[in-house]
Amino acid sequence: MNRRQQLGASGAVGRRGDGARVSGRAWSAVAWLCAASITVLSQASGCAYSAQKQVTGWWMVETDNIQLRSPIRRSTAVWFAGEMQRSYDALARYALPCAANREHDRVKVTILSAFEFHRLAGAGAGGFYQRAGVTWFKDRDGELLLPDSLGVTARQTFQHELTHRLVFACFPSAPTWLNEGLAAFFETIQVDAGTVTLGRPPFAVSSAGISPRRTVIDGQPVWIMPVSSLPSVGTIVATRGGLIVHNQTTTLAAYAMAWGLVHFFELGAPDLSARFEAYLAAIQQPGRDPVVLFATTFENVPLQTRIIEYLRRGQFDHLQSAPSAIAARVVTPQVRELSEDDANLHLALLYAMVRTDHTRAQLAEHLALAKQNPRTRQTAYLVSAFALLRDKDFAGAERELQEILRSSPDNAAFLEAHLDVLLARKAPVPELQVAAERLRPVAATAGQFCSLAEAALRAGDRKAASELASRGLELDPRLVVCRSELAAPLAPPHQP
Repeated sequence: MNRRQQLGASGAVGRRGDGARVSGRAWSAVAWLCAASITVLSQASGCAYSAQKQVTGWWMVETDNIQLRSPIRRSTAVWFAGEMQRSYDALARYALPCAANREHDRVKVTILSAFEFHRLAGAGAGGFYQRAGVTWFKDRDGELLLPDSLGVTARQTFQHELTHRLVFACFPSAPTWLNEGLAAFFETIQVDAGTVTLGRPPFAVSSAGISPRRTVIDGQPVWIMPVSSLPSVGTIVATRGGLIVHNQTTTLAAYAMAWGLVHFFELGAPDLSARFEAYLAAIQQPGRDPVVLFATTFENVPLQTRIIEYLRRGQFDHLQSAPSAIAARVVTPQVRELSEDDANLHLALLYAMVRTDHTRAQLAEHLALAKQNPRTRQTAYLVSAFALLRDKDFAGAERELQEILRSSPDNAAFLEAHLDVLLARKAPVPELQVAAERLRPVAATAGQFCSLAEAALRAGDRKAASELASRGLELDPRLVVCRSELAAPLAPPHQP
């Protein structure tokens, strides 16, 4: 993962302070804004919601790795998809080449009108990635949502979330600090004028002030963090949950320290690069505790002192490649118009994933419309079951699934969903075994084998659970739930 080697021997190495320019050129942070300005979907924020008005004029734009759905102007959607593909190419080549099966990876993106986006995300959000949390929907493991009023942080938002996806493919068990630190480090990757630039910092630290503030340096948004707000290295490395804690200051400080650690190891500490490489290799091995690994890998290194000194100095190396073919690549997307039924189904899945009090009416309306068409009816019931499962309405989810299983009793996705609902409500073992026996002959995906593994573990069959989980991981190494079935102790059978 040596960045200097990856970017080529002729790649330039520069050093950047708070006011310095990169290679004498300011980054065009508004590159994604120019196309957004011609977006034509304008809506009055006070209008009553109408699903019928929301589903006309939707486009599907596909490149090698991007699958973009949006009701924005066709030419604008095509432009965005091309820019996203170039970002993907740069990240996959220079940031995380360890990500497997990139040729089969499809990043799902939805660009909504600003009004509709903020109904889902809330005011002030710039974009977010939402995982479904289930594997019932073919090729729909999650969705990146962006507003059509894309501002200067749009590219960083996309590249941050895309890095998470690639990190997960490389390091399924990556600790929180590494996942967020790598995402922050690579979110500022820039493809421009035939070159690729790495290492521009989205954070800086200051000895003054008590609250974070945002500024723009060379066209790039940067959070200025009080050094006194930063958590210790030990605290951030030991974090096993999310980095969102207490309030904005502590949350931003946690992200800043995660980024600082990664930037330090990647570009600021050549004497530690071999240790960092060894750490990354070690966490790819199943069953290794990343906290213990970190402690042993960096034993006797005064990291706290070195990191604070590094961040206080405020000068950070960046890397720039020799002329790259990525920027010159011609992207030729495939474009088709989505039918109203497909758009209804897509919006229903988004509302089912995001689940807020503001979206329940929209979800119900889109589902009702999708259920009217025989072509989308069964999937609409599946989306409905998913939404009810998210609400822990297990009885309601089972009713929806029984409805579609009556007409498609051997459909593997529907049978997987039924087994997952039974697992979620901790159904008695005999009930789980019946559902698992129906799924087993038609199981073909990683998610289906993982569900079967969990059912076997609930029944106390540790050997079968391990074999099924191994089959699931062969198909998709990213499914952490399968890893948990391999590592889990023998579970006593559930007693009704």
